[in-house]
Amino acid sequence: MKIINLFGAPSAGKSTTMLGLTYRLKLLKYNVENTPEFFKELIYEEGKVDLFGGQLMVLAEQNKRLARLVNKADFVVTDCPLPLISYYTDNTYISGFKEFALNLFNSYDNENYLLLRGHSFETEKRNHNEHESVVIETELPMFLEQNNIKYKTFKTSEDLIDHMIQDMKKNKVLTKPQEKKFCKPNI
Repeated sequence: MKIINLFGAPSAGKSTTMLGLTYRLKLLKYNVENTPEFFKELIYEEGKVDLFGGQLMVLAEQNKRLARLVNKADFVVTDCPLPLISYYTDNTYISGFKEFALNLFNSYDNENYLLLRGHSFETEKRNHNEHESVVIETELPMFLEQNNIKYKTFKTSEDLIDHMIQDMKKNKVLTKPQEKKFCKPNI
């Protein structure tokens, strides 16, 4: 199973890209699923992240969403890569937590993309403001590099999904022989 990890600052377009990429890959007849960001669900519940262990609970749930798809999907697209959880975790949290999150991440076959925001900042359902998002967008590549996470960078745009699929084909991530030319579904 190949995990397609979408890294990015708040409002970079990770969730939208996850949904669009999953949709397009399904149309191309790939066995693909997605694992939405659990933390966002907690935001909807107004601050419940600190219940049951905080970031540890978030990591466990996000990993569960990946692990249950092993041997059930060829590809999983996620808008919450496991290292992103450690990025947002304070250094004074549980000793060894960040290393544990990275070890979990490294136990999967990963393809990593860093998304840079190419649209206006969306304030809905966010814990961060636009200034904080810009700081994170600057710091996140350094975090990835410090943790030896190889990635490709794409700016969000209307043709982002096309570019990502082309990149995956070029790098032989997508090789399934029954792939069909993309066509719009009859809805």
